[in-house]
Amino acid sequence: MPEFSRQKQMLFDACTVASTAAAVGITYVCLTHDIYDVFPYFYLVPIVLIAFSRPQSGIYGTVIVGWLYFMLVWLWEPADQHLFTLATIRFYIFVSLGVLISVYSQEYSRAEQRKCNLYYHSQAGAFSFNPATGRLTDANPKFSRMIRYDPGELKGKSLSDIIPDPAERESFLSRLNGHQVVVDSELALRARDGTARWVLVSSVKTEEDEVVCTVVDITEHREARNALALSNRKLNLLLNITHHDILNQ
Repeated sequence: MPEFSRQKQMLFDACTVASTAAAVGITYVCLTHDIYDVFPYFYLVPIVLIAFSRPQSGIYGTVIVGWLYFMLVWLWEPADQHLFTLATIRFYIFVSLGVLISVYSQEYSRAEQRKCNLYYHSQAGAFSFNPATGRLTDANPKFSRMIRYDPGELKGKSLSDIIPDPAERESFLSRLNGHQVVVDSELALRARDGTARWVLVSSVKTEEDEVVCTVVDITEHREARNALALSNRKLNLLLNITHHDILNQ
């Protein structure tokens, strides 16, 4: 699970506070009307929100919410042993659920962090884009340096900014249609200084409607291949000329 942005974390915190206040209010209404079976389930909402959005401190948050529920019931009906027993059982259920979600969220967060580290610190270039809009959503430092950009500058740019040839761009996008994985697409990317960088691209579609591409720079290999082809043509031309000279003599 990727780390939340500050705005998203504040939204989760606000929802947690609001749902906790709502659960307390519903508890008061239910207890004053002798309704004992419905209100405990409203405490599941803030417990899940806390455990999911703050997995590091989620366990403590779920204990606090569980104790809040338990104390409200105990203060309202201290002599009702049956209700007290049910409140104790539900308290342990709430805490256990919060612990399980917190542990799972932490493990998931660590797994996602490892993926992020692999993406951003890979020795291969990598970038991702939205296939519907053609906008780049991310790029790792290796890819940014590959086409002469500073890290972070590529985010938000269009695919047409780095693949200027419309026919080549459309051909690349058409190969993605109907395929989850496309390997070894040879493309000419435009660097920031206007030069062309030839790359080998492998692409995969994710469940988040995003395409992640890994990139290997083959510019030097392609230039060497072109130079070899040119040398072969010159050599063949020289051999043909020599052959004609020999025949003429």
